[in-house]
Parts: sequence; C-alpha cells; structure tokens
Amino acid sequence: MEIGTLKKLRTVAPGSLILLGSVPGYAFVTGLPLSSMHGLDWVIAGAGIVVSYVLGAIYNLYGLRAVFNGNSHARIITNIKHRLLEIGRTTPLTDERKNQLERGSELMDVFYSLVDSNDTLKERAKLVRDNGLIWSTVADVTMLSTMFGALYLPLWLTTGEAQFMIWGLGAAVVALVAGLSWHPRAERRHVQLGNDQLNFIAQHLKNEASEKVNAL
Repeated sequence: MEIGTLKKLRTVAPGSLILLGSVPGYAFVTGLPLSSMHGLDWVIAGAGIVVSYVLGAIYNLYGLRAVFNGNSHARIITNIKHRLLEIGRTTPLTDERKNQLERGSELMDVFYSLVDSNDTLKERAKLVRDNGLIWSTVADVTMLSTMFGALYLPLWLTTGEAQFMIWGLGAAVVALVAGLSWHPRAERRHVQLGNDQLNFIAQHLKNEASEKVNAL
C-alpha cells in the first residue's frame, strides 16, 4: 500500500464509521424504521464518500484516534528507537543524550532513511502500512463504538426506542471486542513487522546504521 492511499483510507474509514453509527439517529429523526430503509434512504443516511471524507478529516483534525491508541503508538515507536540504538550505536552516550534521542524524532528519521534507501525494506514497508491501516481502523472502531454506545444507551433509556438499545448494546460489544482483542493483536503484528525490518538492518545495513546513529 502506498503512503497516499493509506492517508486517504485513514480519513475515509472513521468518516464511514461515523455515518454508519448515525443511521439510528437518522431513522429516529425521520420516523423511518430501520427495516423500511432501502436504496435512496441509505444513500441519504450515508451521504456518500465525500461526506465520509469530510467527517474523517474532522475526526483526524481533533486527534480522536490518539485518545485510544496513543499509548499503543508510543510502544511501537519506542521499540524501534531502542532496537536502533542497540544496532547502530557504538560510541558511548550520556543518560541525558540517550533520553533526548528516545524522546525526539532523530532516531525515527534515521530509521525511515534506512528503509527508503533499500528496495527490500521499501517492499516490507508496504506490509507495515497494510497492517497500520488495520491497526488504526480497529482503533477507530473501538473509539467510535464507545462513543455511539454512550450516546444510544442513554437515548434508549430516555425514549424507550428499541433500535437505540440494539445499536447501543451492539456498539458496546464491538468496542469491547475490538479494544481487548483485535487492537492488541494488530499492535503485536506491527511490532513484529518493525522488528523484521530492524533485523534486516542489523544483518545487511549495520555499517550504514552505525554511521547515522553515531552521528546523532
């Protein structure tokens, strides 16, 4: 998967989830039961790919995905930085400088430059991006399902509408499964793919890695 495609899908995916989760509200406002919604009604409720993109862009603008997967992202990045230091650093580091490198972006810049300099690593990076889309989409599913569950369950208690209960409970179940099972699995896969790249660097690009890391 190319980077441009990944960015677009990471915008469309949450927007589409927002639209899907909004369908019960649309049905309630219009007075149409979900079972009677067909064809044009679903098009109106979904409003198409353009609206999905706009909603996804707003979702990304406010960084809502990071509310759930921020710690996961930090663990993935920390693993890369620690491994790269182990592979490439041959000169001593003060504790202060080591902390600076672990907190900053310099090590990741080195990692990406090594990946971009090698055709094998560039091919493997496509697998990383494929899994990254799964990882981020599962985070979106968890985050948005939690939000819709928190919206529809109180609405069910207030209005007595059965569709709110069904969608609210469904959203809660999806959030639990996605957050406790799917997302940890995607994170472990992402770490493994990163380690595969770092193992290749250690075996085939150690001199280049040492030169770049020691220069930091």
